[in-house]
This record gives sequence, structure tokens and C-alpha cells, in this order.
Amino acid sequence: MKVYIGGANQGKLGLACIQNHKRVEEACICENCGREDIFSAKLIYGLHHYIRRFVFSEEEKDILIERLRAENTQSIIICDEVGCGVVPIDKREREYRELTGRIMTELAKTADEVIRVFCGIGGRIK
Repeated sequence: MKVYIGGANQGKLGLACIQNHKRVEEACICENCGREDIFSAKLIYGLHHYIRRFVFSEEEKDILIERLRAENTQSIIICDEVGCGVVPIDKREREYRELTGRIMTELAKTADEVIRVFCGIGGRIK
């Protein structure tokens, strides 16, 4: 598994495609994908959107992590960093950011590579 993280619109998808010989059209777009699509997709774009749409509890978080690790070991996961900046007033928004951070932390622990992208330039963290 490879993980690409960084701020919004920083070129994560383009860099991931170049480095892994993929086409943008191959990506599972989490903004509008089905609930099961990410478990077979080799290029997962916008995992933060998937989390916002489908993960609402610690139990669901654990299931997501376990399934991705078990069923999709060769995936390339692209996720925006959502925890930086002003802390939201809305409780649900804070919970979403917390869940996203915890999920990405767990996925990064077992990922083969973690790349942080800034201005289209990838820096290998792991």
C-alpha cells in the first residue's frame, strides 16, 4: 500500500499517477463512489470524502482499516490533510477530522510508502 497526503489541490493525484504508471481515469473517486468500491480499487482518490460519507464511529473506522489492509494491500490511497487550520465549531466536523486523522495514522503505519505532496512535489516520509 502507498499513501499520498497533502493539502487540497496540491497535485497528489497527478504525482501518484506518474509515479505508479496509472491514469486518472483508473481512480476510484471517493466523492461519489459506492461503499464497497474502495476495497477493490487500485487507485483511491479522496479517502477523506469516503470517510465523511460512510464512517461515523470508532467501530466503522476499525472495520475500514482492517478491510483495506486485508483486501486491498496493493492500493494507492490519496487523502487530503484535513486537520490543519481553524478548529471547526461544528461537533460533527471536528469528529470527521479526528476520524480521518486516526484512519490515516493507522494506514500509514503499515503502508510501504508515505508521500507528502506540496506544490506538486512529493517528499517521501516513509
